[in-house]
Amino acid sequence: MDLTKISKSVHRTAKARGKYDQKRDTSSLIMDVVTELAEAARADRQLKYARIEEFVKRCHSRVDNKEYKAAYQELLKNTFEAEIADTIITLLSICCELNIDVQMYFDIVKKHNEILAHD
Repeated sequence: MDLTKISKSVHRTAKARGKYDQKRDTSSLIMDVVTELAEAARADRQLKYARIEEFVKRCHSRVDNKEYKAAYQELLKNTFEAEIADTIITLLSICCELNIDVQMYFDIVKKHNEILAHD
């Protein structure tokens, strides 16, 4: 799994949805991440958690987009887990927008943290 490749993929999707139609400053982009985390916190406070087993059961075989969207709306939308995933997707998309090789930085910071853990 290469985070930089994933960031490019999710960024293409975000652009196709109009997310980056206008140039935005970095602080504004970061606030998108904060907003997603706030939505995750709200879902947690409201005890809204994914019904993933039901979702997988309904969508395990090929379903059309309409069925998939309906299952998502009913079982995953606005849940803690979905908002955490949205946060990660948003953050990865921002990395692509800002030309950050997120995999490289991830590996460097991970190694640094491992070194610190053993000091």
